[in-house]
Amino acid sequence: MNENSISTQVLLCVIGVGFVVAGVTSIDTDAFLGWVGAIGGALMISGGVWTIAQRRRG
Repeated sequence: MNENSISTQVLLCVIGVGFVVAGVTSIDTDAFLGWVGAIGGALMISGGVWTIAQRRRG
């Protein structure tokens, strides 16, 4: 992995938080797309955290 990997994963988590917020706030307008955005953001966050944890572990 390169040295920018952690910063890339942190950026992934931040963008994921944006997707979660946008998805949750748009559920009233379009429930399906709101939930898809929120779930996608949650997956981005969990993927970023998982990668950071794996990198720190070894």
